[in-house]
Amino acid sequence: HQDAAFFEFDGLGPIGTLNYCVDTNLQRNNGPLYVVPGSHKLGFVEHSDTASHLGLPEWSTEGAICVEAPAGTALFFHQYLIHGSPPNHSDIPRPNFINRYTRPQDKVIMPLATSVKMRQEALEKAKTEPPKRERGLMARGERLAL
Repeated sequence: HQDAAFFEFDGLGPIGTLNYCVDTNLQRNNGPLYVVPGSHKLGFVEHSDTASHLGLPEWSTEGAICVEAPAGTALFFHQYLIHGSPPNHSDIPRPNFINRYTRPQDKVIMPLATSVKMRQEALEKAKTEPPKRERGLMARGERLAL
């Protein structure tokens, strides 16, 4: 998938970080991340509803790079980079946390979607009512509105 399927900005858009909390690799069989080099240059690719999220059913790991990394690794990527993980087949959870950073001048194109229908409705609504940028802080695991 691309992160822009769930939320999209103009300009540079959000830069995402995925931070591994445990060693993640093929040998552990715990669902390491795959990225498709150069795919961010394609712009937004239409997604489909899948069992778990908005996805690219045609996507495969062919031509993708497996990002094997130790705990503590932070990966930075663009909102249009195609990426994904196979299922975690190990008995050990694979926790990670994700942050996204945007520039103040990057405007929201589509604020939030978890399905194709929700994305289409948000894009249609944005034609008459510009989406608002949400801002918040995380403190002790709770979202605080500013």
